[in-house]
Amino acid sequence: MSREKPTPASKRTSPLLFALLIFLVLLSVPLVLGFFGRVHPALDSFAHFRAHIAAIMALGGIFLLFTSLRREAAMVTLLGLSAFSTTVNWAGSSQPATAQDGNVTYRLMQINLLQNNDDPKALLQAVARYKPDIITYQEGSEQWQAWLKILEGNYPYRHQCGTLPKRWGVGILSRRPFADFGSPVCTGDGVLATALVNLGGTNVLVSSLHQSWPWPFKQVQQFEMLRPALEPMANPHGIPVIIAGDFNAAPWSYNLRQYEMLTETKRIAGAGATWLTTRLPDSLRHWIGLPIDHILINETVTLHNIRTGESLGSDHFPLLLEFSVPTSVSEPTEDNPQTAPEAVSI
Repeated sequence: MSREKPTPASKRTSPLLFALLIFLVLLSVPLVLGFFGRVHPALDSFAHFRAHIAAIMALGGIFLLFTSLRREAAMVTLLGLSAFSTTVNWAGSSQPATAQDGNVTYRLMQINLLQNNDDPKALLQAVARYKPDIITYQEGSEQWQAWLKILEGNYPYRHQCGTLPKRWGVGILSRRPFADFGSPVCTGDGVLATALVNLGGTNVLVSSLHQSWPWPFKQVQQFEMLRPALEPMANPHGIPVIIAGDFNAAPWSYNLRQYEMLTETKRIAGAGATWLTTRLPDSLRHWIGLPIDHILINETVTLHNIRTGESLGSDHFPLLLEFSVPTSVSEPTEDNPQTAPEAVSI
């Protein structure tokens, strides 16, 4: 009888390498499910971490390419790189549109303040440097009220939503006056603040949003609650619309796509990652952070530039937007309720 030859020691698979392969294969399950966020919000929750899961798979697969598991590693690496490539386009630079001659360039700062930020002076210093015309903010807690009041001299127009004790408010600060009609609106308690800001005679619909965490938290229910307030933003009258905030959603998620479709806006790409826990150094945020802070604009707004600012003591980087709007658009009126927010109790 022929005896089976023993496997050479050099060709035996280490249990640790095999365990790594199994781990990478298991990671492929949430990675693939994340592409089906339209089916159920639970699947969309996986999508927010697509870039991180894909990077881990690709790096682990590349390591295994130099072992006896090279064929399996090649498939893992290919899947990881393919999935990661779908996130690169979303992070790439947006092409600024050509501005019309004579249009004034305005600046907007979007920032999640962090409700227990231990360095609030950093915000005041950043505002003095950037000199934004409009500030949209989230997590404006009780701690922040005194600091925000200091800005009233330069930003006399303020709309805050979510003023109940222990609530994180959202709000809008503006150097420019609010429109003479259409009172600023609050939707939800500290979820969405909307106001018409007069920029050189053009009324611009500006919103500050703080969305909840993804499923199993109440992100989906919150979006449905906001739907009646968001739908009128998709108007045919050429009114500039800017929606800025902490969406707690990655740009390639179905959740963010819903906002774009409902309001007929597009997310401005190019800013990169904005969030990372404060337990890790700020220097890592650009590399391993999550891109969950966004600014959405409609086609009436002309983009000039977008970038992230430096850390202001928050777990979010600020977004700094430069834009312009046409000097002659169809202005919202009281006879056109689609574009003029109605007064509500705050």
